[in-house]
Amino acid sequence: MAYEPLLSPQAQHDLTRLPDSLREHVLAEIERLAADPVHLSRPAVFPWLPNRQLFRAEPVQEGDDRHEFHVFFHYGQDEQTLHVIAIGHYKLG
Repeated sequence: MAYEPLLSPQAQHDLTRLPDSLREHVLAEIERLAADPVHLSRPAVFPWLPNRQLFRAEPVQEGDDRHEFHVFFHYGQDEQTLHVIAIGHYKLG
């Protein structure tokens, strides 16, 4: 069963800060997460907020730079939605 991802204002803001190519990748990864969140995520632990899940998206290599992404979410009470709280991004390289 696929879940419907719902992005918070913070997650939407996090996406707007990314270049188009990376934004498209993250959105595709969120769709992949929505298809199987139980197997693709784990509980977020300290220092992150409790009762949240963490999904590590596939990294992207662009030239010498490697881009890593983490998606923080929780399950909706309706058991049909994923509430994406924030999207972390960092660049190595």
